[in-house]
Amino acid sequence: MSQTELGLAVQMTQRKISYIECGKYEPNLSDIVALCCYFKVSADELLGIPRFPR
Repeated sequence: MSQTELGLAVQMTQRKISYIECGKYEPNLSDIVALCCYFKVSADELLGIPRFPR
């Protein structure tokens, strides 16, 4: 999938997707929600937050 295709799917520009990927831009909450919904993952999973056993 190209950055352009992903951007269209989540209503972001290709440039914004590129900046998020290379760490030049921190996604805001609505960006995170859009990406989680698109990829059908939790925010923890998207952000790489590990699960800790209780």
